[in-house]
Amino acid sequence: MKLAEQLSDYDELVYVLKVSDTPDKLRSLNTKKLRLALPPILRPEKPWQNLIQTLWQAGFTRWEIGNPAGLTLLPQSTDISLDNTVSLMNTQAIEEAFSQGISRFAFSTEDTRDNIQALTRQTGQGILVLYQDPALFLSANCIRENGCSSCSKGRLEMNLTDGKGKYLLISENCLTTVINSRPFALPPTAQDIPVSGYRVDFCHRHYTIQQAKEIISKIKNRQKISGSTDGNFEKQFAS
Repeated sequence: MKLAEQLSDYDELVYVLKVSDTPDKLRSLNTKKLRLALPPILRPEKPWQNLIQTLWQAGFTRWEIGNPAGLTLLPQSTDISLDNTVSLMNTQAIEEAFSQGISRFAFSTEDTRDNIQALTRQTGQGILVLYQDPALFLSANCIRENGCSSCSKGRLEMNLTDGKGKYLLISENCLTTVINSRPFALPPTAQDIPVSGYRVDFCHRHYTIQQAKEIISKIKNRQKISGSTDGNFEKQFAS
C-alpha cells in the first residue's frame, strides 16, 4: 500500500486485495486509476463475498481476477480484467475469455515473443508484463507448525534451494507462495511489440520505494534488468 501511494506515473494501478481491506483504506489510493485484484485462491469464500459486496456498494467497479472462478463472485456488467496467472496462449482461449465477460487480459509470462506477436496481430489485444515475480507455486495449505488460533497470519519467508536454482517461499494469510530468486523481466526490445498496454508488477516480493522507482526508470529507458530471467520469451518451439 505504501509503495502504491508513492508511485504516481501510471495509467492504472492494480492492487491485490486482502480480506481485511476496507473502502476507507482503498480510498487513500488514486481511485480513478484503481483496479482491485482478487487473489487466485479465495478461501474461505464467504468473507471474500462479503468484501466484494461491500466494495461494490462503495463504488469500486473495476476488478481483476487471477482465476476464472472469480467471475462467479463479481456482479455482472463489471469491468473485469484477467491476470496473467490464467494463460491465454491461443485465439480460441482469448475469444472464450471475452465471451465470459472479460474486458481485457495479460499475456502469460510463460509465452514466447513469436506467439505474443502473432496473437497481437490477430486480436489487437493484450497487456504485456515487462517485470514480475511470477508465482511458481500457490497453495491454500499452510506450511506453519503452529495452530491457526495462535497464528498472526503475518508474512513468513524461507529460502529454498534445489539442483535447478534458488527460490523464496512466502507464507501469508494462510497461503503459501513460491517465487524464483530471480525476477522475470523482458528485454527492452519487447516494448516494440504493439500490444494494448504494459505492466510492471511488484507483487509477492517486498520492494522498497527506491527499488521500484529504479526498476521503472530502467524499463522506461529501455535498459536490461540485471540478474533477471526472461523465461521462454526468446525461445522458439517446433510447430
